[in-house]
Amino acid sequence: MGSDNSALKRLNQSQKKYKHVLNKRASYILLCHRGAIGDFIFTWPAIFSLRKAYPEIKFVWIGKPDILKLGQKKGIVDQYFDCESAIFIDFFNGNKIPDSLININFWTAVFWMKKDEKIEKLLNNIFAGTSLFIDPFPENPQKHVAKYYFDSIRNKFNLSDLKNLWEAIPDFGYNRNSKTALIHPGSGSPKKNMPVEFFKTRIDLLRKKYDHKIKIIAGPAEIERNLINDFLSEEIICPATLSALDDIILEASLFVGNDSGVTHLAAINGLDSFAFYKSTDPAIWGTFGEKSINLRF
Repeated sequence: MGSDNSALKRLNQSQKKYKHVLNKRASYILLCHRGAIGDFIFTWPAIFSLRKAYPEIKFVWIGKPDILKLGQKKGIVDQYFDCESAIFIDFFNGNKIPDSLININFWTAVFWMKKDEKIEKLLNNIFAGTSLFIDPFPENPQKHVAKYYFDSIRNKFNLSDLKNLWEAIPDFGYNRNSKTALIHPGSGSPKKNMPVEFFKTRIDLLRKKYDHKIKIIAGPAEIERNLINDFLSEEIICPATLSALDDIILEASLFVGNDSGVTHLAAINGLDSFAFYKSTDPAIWGTFGEKSINLRF
C-alpha cells in the first residue's frame, strides 16, 4: 500500500508540474517506437524506471509486433498495436485516431519520433495530458542516446536520476554457469561488420582461453548475405523470433559481436559481452550492460 501511495504522489507531482488533468481512471500510458530492436533497447532504462515509479500504470505500445512481444516477455509492454497495420495509416498521417485507442483511459503519451503537430493534436483528443516526443536519432546528444532518452522521460515524469544505465534493468536470469559462448558476426549494416577472419581469430582465442561451446547466431541479414557460409564448421543457430533469440541468449554466459541489436540484447541480459564498433561511436550507441565491453576499431 505504501508503494502505491508513493507512486501516486510522484504521479500527482508530475501532473502539477505539467498542469495535467488526471482522470482517476486514466491508468494507461501510450508509447510508440517503430525502430529496430537495438534502438528499442535504448529505451529500456527509461521505461523500466517509469515502470518502477508508476507500477499501477499500464503501458500500451504502438510498434513492430516481434519487438513488442519481446518487450512483453521482459515486462515493459502490457498491450500493443502493430504500427504497420492499416488502422494506423491515417493516424501517422495526422488524420484520425484509431477506434481501438479511443476507449482506453490514457494519462499521457511518449512517442519516439520528431514532434508532429498533427499527431499531437490527435492525441490531445483522447487525454488531457501533454504528449512527449523524443527524437530517436538526435543530431548531437553529447551523451549516450539511452541517457538522452532517459533524461527526456525523467524530466517529464519526475524520476530519480541514474548513475549507471544498467541500474534500471532487472536481472533477467541468464545462466551464469553456462559453458556456451555465442558469436554474432553480422549486423543490420555491412559497414558495421568486422571481417570474417577477425571473428575466426576470436573463435580460436576463445577456444584457447575457455572451455565453452561455440555457437554462431545468424539472423535474416546474415543468411541473406551468405555470411553463415564462412562458419559452416561451427554450430549455427537461426532463431525464428526475437523471443526465441532471447531464450538462446539467456542460456549462454559469453557473447562476442558487432554493433547490432543482437549484441545489445546479450549485453542488457547481463552476459559478459564484447561489442566491436567500426563505423559508430560507442560513447553514443554502445552497449550498456553491467558486464559489457565496447571496443572501437
